[in-house]
Amino acid sequence: MEILNFEEIKKVFKPREKDTHKGSFGTLLSFCGSKTMPGAAILSAKAAIYSGVGLVNLIAAKDLIPIVASCLPEVIFTSFLNNQTDKNLSNIFRSFEKSTSFLIGCGLGQNKTIKTITYEMIKKYEKPLVLDADGINAISENTNILKVRKNVTILTPHPGEMAKLINKSPAFVNNNRISCAKSFSLENNVITVLKGSETIISSQDGEIFKCTLGNPGMATAGCGDVLAGMLASFLSQGFDPLEAAKSAVFLHSLSGDICSRKFSQISMCASHIIDTLPEVFSLL
Repeated sequence: MEILNFEEIKKVFKPREKDTHKGSFGTLLSFCGSKTMPGAAILSAKAAIYSGVGLVNLIAAKDLIPIVASCLPEVIFTSFLNNQTDKNLSNIFRSFEKSTSFLIGCGLGQNKTIKTITYEMIKKYEKPLVLDADGINAISENTNILKVRKNVTILTPHPGEMAKLINKSPAFVNNNRISCAKSFSLENNVITVLKGSETIISSQDGEIFKCTLGNPGMATAGCGDVLAGMLASFLSQGFDPLEAAKSAVFLHSLSGDICSRKFSQISMCASHIIDTLPEVFSLL
């Protein structure tokens, strides 16, 4: 097991070339948010933007677009039509070509339409993919879908979601964090980021990495959305997938620790972590 450290993470980040444009830093396609959880789409997209991606394209229902646009003018949108699966998939598949990675799951909800579309997107998408929250829940009854993917998949479950994936209890997961992450990665050829106190990362080959940063103030709504947005942003920019996972986990936790000193563990929130990212990146 390797403990993540600042000097190793710092090596991943290279100076940006002078002659670049937004296309140089990738396009993140995101299928996140819902009528009852628009904040998940906003937090993940904002974290991705603050982490350096060139463009975020959010797949969103028409009633969600004005909410997100009012908070994030940088985001563009692919319209999602409720209860029109075929039209939705047609629109989404067209957006695949220009994307460089795909984030699915933050605040999506778990209705039948969402699950159907999620399955089809996972089967069709051939570039790096991040599954978080309801993206994970959508495949928990059929994880075999992960084995047919032609590119890397990174899952970011908390212990409850991990328990669903392996048909165990959250208590079992918490008592066997390393073995749960490692065995799932090996069996399904994925990178697993098992969130929690001292987040565990398992590579597709079973290499284990631990982050010892972070604090209880990060146990608040939206922090997982921020991590997912950061990770997907790094993938879109062309980072090696394992380095993207390690960097996102470490810098997310470092930002959380800075926030705990500024705002206290009681008062800090997910938005504070995003707003602290410029300070964190200035250290690299």
